[in-house]
Amino acid sequence: MVGYLQGESILLAAEYFAANGELPSYFEGFYLPRASESGQQQPTEGILISPMSGTVTSLYCERGEHVSGVFPLAVIEDTADLVASLRAPERVLSKLSVGLPVNISGDAFGDSVFSGRVLSIGPHAITTGGILSKQETYIEVTSSINTQQSVMSGLTIRGTIFFTMFEDAVIVPYEAIAVDSEGNEFVYRCQDGYLVKTQLRILHETERGVVCDGSISASDTLVKHPSDTLTNGLAVTILAETEAEP
Repeated sequence: MVGYLQGESILLAAEYFAANGELPSYFEGFYLPRASESGQQQPTEGILISPMSGTVTSLYCERGEHVSGVFPLAVIEDTADLVASLRAPERVLSKLSVGLPVNISGDAFGDSVFSGRVLSIGPHAITTGGILSKQETYIEVTSSINTQQSVMSGLTIRGTIFFTMFEDAVIVPYEAIAVDSEGNEFVYRCQDGYLVKTQLRILHETERGVVCDGSISASDTLVKHPSDTLTNGLAVTILAETEAEP
């Protein structure tokens, strides 16, 4: 059936598509009626190519055909400038504000973490679930994604929004952190020629390391990749790095 369809037929087709993921047979080949076309002369045929960086999209068209009809036939995306759609729990609403820093991670990105900023906050709260699943109330938050690589829409992501800023924070590298038999995280600091075992109270984690509560200063010398043979109070000698002789 090509041409005009009644409103009931279109509605039934939409319901069928939502349930089965495909259009009914009578809907195949249907496009917007010619009455909706512009009065300009149409070319006999042509190629539609996406003008956006990061996406190669080519679609062959003939006279009278439309790129989209009642249902979209093609979606063109700029994969280099996508944004992240996050769900912030309602308990953090009072802390949300535009411009907050965000870390974006996800299974598709491996170990990569992308930074971003909150661009907008939804005007209302949304509640889902409640009968067969746990009820959840959240606020939609849109964030930028700072990455040079192309990403695709629809990926499942995790967003960490930072409400506290650490001025002049010292980042303790992961290579220097060890765990004792009681599960406490610590580092070895070199102080006056001896090792000092210092437990950490981690406030925040980054890609390069952790931010602590001030027990570590920028002037501290830390032992990277500490072995099990090291102990608190062990005498150490710090060797200065020198250029290798030719």
